[in-house]
Amino acid sequence: MISCIEWIPKGVADPNPKRYELSKAERDLLDEEVDAVEDDFDGVNAVEEEQEEEEMGDATKQATTAASIIAANKIDPSSLPPELRMDEYSDDEDESNIRSRDIGQLLIGNDSTGLGIDENGNVEDIYEDMESDDDEDDDDDLADVPDTREFMESDVRGLEAMNFGGYTGTGDYEDDDDDDDSDADDTNLRPDDALIIVAKTEEDFASLEILCYEESTGNIFVHHDIPLPAYPLCLAHGTINNEGSAGNFVAVGTFEPGIEIWNADILNPLEPTVVLGGDDTSEIDAKWAKSLGGKKKGRPNMNSRSSLKVGSHTEAVMSLSWNTVHRQVIASGSADHTVKLWDITKSDDATCGNAATLTHHSNKVQSVRWHPSEGTILATGGYDRIVAIADARSPNSSKKVKIPADCESLAWDPHHPHLLNVASEDGTVTCWDVRNFDTNKPYWQMVAHEFGGCSDISFNR
Repeated sequence: MISCIEWIPKGVADPNPKRYELSKAERDLLDEEVDAVEDDFDGVNAVEEEQEEEEMGDATKQATTAASIIAANKIDPSSLPPELRMDEYSDDEDESNIRSRDIGQLLIGNDSTGLGIDENGNVEDIYEDMESDDDEDDDDDLADVPDTREFMESDVRGLEAMNFGGYTGTGDYEDDDDDDDSDADDTNLRPDDALIIVAKTEEDFASLEILCYEESTGNIFVHHDIPLPAYPLCLAHGTINNEGSAGNFVAVGTFEPGIEIWNADILNPLEPTVVLGGDDTSEIDAKWAKSLGGKKKGRPNMNSRSSLKVGSHTEAVMSLSWNTVHRQVIASGSADHTVKLWDITKSDDATCGNAATLTHHSNKVQSVRWHPSEGTILATGGYDRIVAIADARSPNSSKKVKIPADCESLAWDPHHPHLLNVASEDGTVTCWDVRNFDTNKPYWQMVAHEFGGCSDISFNR
């Protein structure tokens, strides 16, 4: 079942969506861990520096003592053995002396044709013989090595694909690296793609589906989905998050009293960016943070229900409207008969972002709509058969008009900003001129659906 649907304005979505985004609590926890590690590292470095200074001081003292001992006990070089007289050492030792000494050693104890003596009794140059033997051995080794190379045919198709020889065709060569980019190609958006948000429920599973419509081909498919904890009742699209950063965000109202804000540019979000109102989970969050930090073992009971946040709705959120002029402001209507105004950038304050509460309805508030150009004007309609116009600058006062049936939906005329259209449960659509709201006379009225109510209304812009 599809309960609500809305377009994402063109150019708002990130063309390269991310897989995951750290929440504020996770970032704070990581910052604390990094700070703790840096403090420990600084402490260890300080201790090591002190130890190094002490060791350097001891080494300096020892070197000074050794130098004084050496200076006091000078040694006469002439008293040292020849091999230790470094001043008399020469690298250019006479090569002939070495050869004669080696040959003399070879002659001792040899036969008449001993090593180093030729047939005529003359001394041979053993070094020249050794070098010639080495050369012959190397030649013999290379000659004995068999040639194991085999003829291999050239991969003509591969060479053609790499444009060898001036070839400009495509060939049959395939690059394996293209497989690595296949996932990115499936998730990245093209300039002509259009996105639709759909709140959907199948049996006991509720989700937000981000549909992608390819204008060039006419195809429509699910780009990614976001699981929801409860049955969705209403949607609103916005471009500002709780940190004041621009992006692509969706506010969702459900049967729960909280309003969840989801980042539609994240493919696999684990939790909403922020929740306005709803259950106060600060105590559970603190326990969970302690358990992650190792101060407490075991996972806390996340199913334990706590009290509601300050300024929260007490029942289901039935309608939402994101202000397009003051983009950090959201209006919500609830089954608790109230309309609330939220400042999303102040969700961490003591008021939890609740800026004002309007109580001019006596029954469930089914629809709320901000004026498209006048950022402080809000239209509301409820099951008390009342349509009201309120100014956010003075939320305690409002103008009201009676309609023949329960209000189902509201829509400002984008071409005539002073006209407000109301869809009712009896199937009628009524247009009111808000400049003459007190006259209780509609600008025009028609029966849109003879059988059944008119549940929604929208303009083509």
